[in-house]
Amino acid sequence: MKKTRLLEIIHEEITDALNEIPFIGPTSQYDFAYDDETGKIEKGILGNAIKNAIDVIKGMGIESTPEISKIIVGKKARTSPNSPPELVSSLVAVDDAVAKQRDTFDEPKILQIVSKIANEPKSGIPDLSKFTSGEKTFSDKLQRPQTEKAIDRILNPKKTKVVEPTTSSEPIVTKPDSDDEAPSGDAEVEKAARGRDELVKQYRRVMDTYKEKKSTEGDGAAIKYLRSKQDIILKYKEAQRVEA
Repeated sequence: MKKTRLLEIIHEEITDALNEIPFIGPTSQYDFAYDDETGKIEKGILGNAIKNAIDVIKGMGIESTPEISKIIVGKKARTSPNSPPELVSSLVAVDDAVAKQRDTFDEPKILQIVSKIANEPKSGIPDLSKFTSGEKTFSDKLQRPQTEKAIDRILNPKKTKVVEPTTSSEPIVTKPDSDDEAPSGDAEVEKAARGRDELVKQYRRVMDTYKEKKSTEGDGAAIKYLRSKQDIILKYKEAQRVEA
């Protein structure tokens, strides 16, 4: 790979590290948006929109999590003349939910309003200091691994355990209990999925360490560390490209 392309990828990772991806409920406490007209908080806005889109897509005979995720994350189904109106409508609703999250987390005036609401007793709104301080900004781009995990949680609510993370705003989904393991005929699929999940975990650890080094040692040390982990970053990017 050419050096310039590697630098481009590192730049992409730095940008991603400084942004938060859209929050998908019901496990994410950040899946909400502020309605400027009503002055109220709408919780689970993106999770609900994705659940509705899943129902529409399943109604078309598509059951595979990767295929459902591909339709939701991709843009083709939104513009294809062959897409059923109800599918387009459900995908536009997903886009609208992401846009409302973006407006909530990116608009300083709204952030201040929501922060005051968060300080009220039993508001159920998490701490927003990393956004109000400018430490984090919002990236309105759904990503395949994140969306697939959300789809799995929606389709198989009893087969997943959610553990609150220590360094990431998104929950970590552990593997199913032993009695929920995939049938032996799906062994290869399960093996591939475990390999992909491990790569995602490695990538997240790299980005968490990068952010820690950036805050404690400065940009130079953080970028040097990122370059030393380029093998993991490149594998992760290639896996995303193949799935897209």
